[in-house]
Amino acid sequence: MTIDGKQIHRFISAIGVLFAASVVQLDVAWGATYYVDISGSNANAGTPTSPWATVQHAVTRVFPGDTILINPGTYQVNQTIYITRAGTSAQGISIRGNGGRVVLDGSTLDGLTYLSKNIITR
Repeated sequence: MTIDGKQIHRFISAIGVLFAASVVQLDVAWGATYYVDISGSNANAGTPTSPWATVQHAVTRVFPGDTILINPGTYQVNQTIYITRAGTSAQGISIRGNGGRVVLDGSTLDGLTYLSKNIITR
């Protein structure tokens, strides 16, 4: 059996399509991870070395499949944190503490409700 140039080209093209599809699937399945730190700035990119400053800013920037990691510390919360973007059943939006204790101090707000052991909102 002889393999000609056309058959090799089709085979390589098929492998390329499969590879591209798997890369897209990986990106969609895992999403991005963003960081919040008490010494951060909301003008930053939300990376480990350039974190955002507030949880409110972070929740307005993420999409289904993304994760927000809040670095240890006490964050003063002066307004209600509104989470307006929802995940899906297949790809939620995860908000977690990143290591040590995370405190969202909403002591200036009335009627606090604990959403979990690490997240507080009004």
